[in-house]
Amino acid sequence: MQPLGVAALAAIPGVVAFDVRGRDCWMDTADASAAVTALMLHIGAERNRLEDIRIRRPSLEDVFVEVTGRRWSEAEGKAGR
Repeated sequence: MQPLGVAALAAIPGVVAFDVRGRDCWMDTADASAAVTALMLHIGAERNRLEDIRIRRPSLEDVFVEVTGRRWSEAEGKAGR
């Protein structure tokens, strides 16, 4: 079993960011359905195997960090000064 390469991950539709650490990979997507479909097709074409997949929606904390560039606890600490 081979981990996905950077080129393969970058080519998956809807992927806006990704990271590979050993055999683990995470992806941020604009379209999870398109990304998962393309990922499954790629894995099948390579005769590879998927060991685990997790899909999660962004939390309010994720959105706050994306918008402000800092965690809520950091913002709260600065407001209290």
